[in-house]
Amino acid sequence: MKRLVYNSKETCELLGISKSTLLRITAAKRINKIKLSDKRIGWSHEELIRFIGSSNKQLV
Repeated sequence: MKRLVYNSKETCELLGISKSTLLRITAAKRINKIKLSDKRIGWSHEELIRFIGSSNKQLV
């Protein structure tokens, strides 16, 4: 079963980027985060798929 929400470490591994890059593209609103609690955030599986798809279109 696929995960619905990934933490920052898992997201970085899936996208092949550093944590600082993840936070930078999140702050730039290129990828949307989910607030899990006051101190925790995550990224949805669907949002990661959307981001990967939009990143591939920008490269073409």
